[in-house]
Amino acid sequence: MRNVGYSLQTLETMEYNEDYQMNNHTIHTIPTKAGSLKVGGFVVIGTFPCKITEFNKTKDGKHGHAKVTLTGIDVFTGKKYTDCCPAHSNVDVPVIKRVEYSLQDIDDGYLTLLDEDGTVRSDIKLPKNELGKEIEHEFNEKSLICIIQVFGDQEMVVGYKEDKD
Repeated sequence: MRNVGYSLQTLETMEYNEDYQMNNHTIHTIPTKAGSLKVGGFVVIGTFPCKITEFNKTKDGKHGHAKVTLTGIDVFTGKKYTDCCPAHSNVDVPVIKRVEYSLQDIDDGYLTLLDEDGTVRSDIKLPKNELGKEIEHEFNEKSLICIIQVFGDQEMVVGYKEDKD
């Protein structure tokens, strides 16, 4: 693991929904001891940001350290991943944020979104699932806010709500 210039104590106090800058590079993960993770938390398994669905920790044994077995669901694809590592080792916890955009239009399978600063984006795809159908139906009747989940350069629509303004 590369040192990014933060102490572990500083990293542990950071919130998951913020970006952190270090020498003009955004930090997308926070190193955390594997033994301190919990079901419902997040971890990077391989290169995939996952929500932890199973967590098993063995006790220190005669021949080694405690081990942690993690199972998680990729927050973007829904695929299941498993990993095993020593409980004392550092694992990466993804910095996942949710951003809200005002939905302006739906055109050819893409959303036209407006952020708080007035910047327009047209590069987010309308999901091809039930959520996408709901957004399309609701957008015909009312103003919507789309909720986009972001990790690194991955972005995906994960929800919506009515725009009350």
